[in-house]
Amino acid sequence: MKLPVFVVCLLCAANCAFAADWIAVGSEGKHAVYGDLESRTANRAWFDRTHAPTKKYLFNQHFSERILEEADCGNRLIRVVYATRHDKTGRIIDSRGTDLEWQHVIPDTFGEAAFHFICAHYPL
Repeated sequence: MKLPVFVVCLLCAANCAFAADWIAVGSEGKHAVYGDLESRTANRAWFDRTHAPTKKYLFNQHFSERILEEADCGNRLIRVVYATRHDKTGRIIDSRGTDLEWQHVIPDTFGEAAFHFICAHYPL
């Protein structure tokens, strides 16, 4: 009897360890954008963008991106540290790392939502 209880407790603990606290932080047209509260630091956070099928993106296929963004809060700059693209089954179809080019934050874009999420800790 103790073994099944132990296994259930172990599975619950493992599930909590891998759970991310994703919240909606903005959108770009038909693309949903979520930020991970657990990964957010003073200048970095992970984001998840889900793209609706359009001819503009990957031959009209559904895909999502996981992006690690870094912000220079004092100068309103942002850059991509690492990004992966996944197909609708979750398989990685593309990845890139360390884009050292800082970009200015453009109003009313995903970059501005990411900037506020990182620097102003908005939303909570």
